[in-house]
Amino acid sequence: MAVQIKPLSFVTSFHEVRPLSQQYVERIRAKVREIGVKPYPLSVTSDGVLFGGRHRFEAFTAEGVTECLMDVSDPASLDREAIELNRASEEALPMTFVDFAELVWRRLDAGDTQQAVADALGWSRSAIADYASLRKICSSAWDVVAGFARGGLSQGDDAATEIVATATFTEGLLRSILPLRPDQQTELVRRLARGKCSKGRPFGKRELKAEADIFKLGNTLEDNALAALREHVAGPKLEVAEAEVKVAIRQTIYLEESKDGALGPRALKLVQSHVDAYERAQNSKVFIKSISDITPQEIPDESVDAIITDPPYPRDYIDLFDDLGALAARVLKPGGSLIALVGQSYLPQYIDLLSRHLDYHWTIGVHMPGGQAVQLWEKEVNTFWKPALWFTKGKRDGKWQSDFIRTDANNNDKAHHHWGQSEQLTLGLVERGSLRGDTVLDPFMGGGTTGVVCQKTGRKFIGVEIDDATARSANKRIAEAANEG
Repeated sequence: MAVQIKPLSFVTSFHEVRPLSQQYVERIRAKVREIGVKPYPLSVTSDGVLFGGRHRFEAFTAEGVTECLMDVSDPASLDREAIELNRASEEALPMTFVDFAELVWRRLDAGDTQQAVADALGWSRSAIADYASLRKICSSAWDVVAGFARGGLSQGDDAATEIVATATFTEGLLRSILPLRPDQQTELVRRLARGKCSKGRPFGKRELKAEADIFKLGNTLEDNALAALREHVAGPKLEVAEAEVKVAIRQTIYLEESKDGALGPRALKLVQSHVDAYERAQNSKVFIKSISDITPQEIPDESVDAIITDPPYPRDYIDLFDDLGALAARVLKPGGSLIALVGQSYLPQYIDLLSRHLDYHWTIGVHMPGGQAVQLWEKEVNTFWKPALWFTKGKRDGKWQSDFIRTDANNNDKAHHHWGQSEQLTLGLVERGSLRGDTVLDPFMGGGTTGVVCQKTGRKFIGVEIDDATARSANKRIAEAANEG
């Protein structure tokens, strides 16, 4: 169909590629009042969908114009055709990268793939991906960018055709803030929109990129510092420590010493100061590592009163009892006790390995009635008791104790670890091996039951656990027990 005069009522709907600018509509209205309707046709499909000239249509309607020239056609892609019309027309309000980005987002939200959008608009797949990536900018920052980009009207006297968008914000520039947090994105785009920072100094593209790099480094430092903090601190005190570290870690002294976001010596010292304060308040500390990797700096020689633990029983873990004995010989105070709950299948090997480092003292019998009993099919035995091997470093320093611990039926607490023991059983071991105020070590901490019992009975606690997730969960549980106390 050719260009022809048609009533405005021929238009039944609108195909939008960008938001309507009321400011631009008012400019066109002024021109219509001044010189009348220019012979630039609206672009409409045969069924009345307007895809080119929306601002003029609104201006004509507001000024009482009832008919105008319309170019009626049915292009394969209305989006692509609308963009091309915008680029070719002297009357059109130029589209900005903001308009292009939001157009891409709408197409993707409608279910189109990036390749389908690229084909429809005649763009490259990478260009669509670049616009799609801008979706990561938070809504408050995008509002600033969009408002600024769409508000750049020239003040010239000749024609509304001189409406242009500011070039301050570009799609490439905004990609530099994509990794930042929402509040940081918003802060930087507001500074760039104002053209100055909070101290009144000029703020342009160079300053934005520099500040973005500082934010990125600070974010990485913060993440690493908080991760280190969470290895040792839990409960309500963790929130307080995190808040303080988040503020402090962004100081220049910590940023300058960092390499690729790694914590430098001063930053590590900062984190450790919070860990030390927490451990002094909680009377506990936790190391996430193998017991063979524990150093004298972490647990000094002859600094532990008792070791209460439940090592793994299977054949594959037998050698751990040699590591346990060596650690106990180093860290136990003279006369200190190691009490290890064990299975019976490899009892001779356990005793042999521990005896290489410590003195055998006794075997405590732990009653395991009801659902705690284990059937050993290869031995054809139902086990209703479990041994707890008691070794000492030299002559035991302690009081008389019973060698039998009775537990309630079905009191096998596996809620915190698949090899976990109940607080009732663990309390029996802790009370036999230590006194209030003593320091107790559990080198196979698991779900943290020994630490919980120590918190409830006035002991200082040190835990070692090789699994990161298990250790964090246990640390949180121990902290909660301390807070309850």
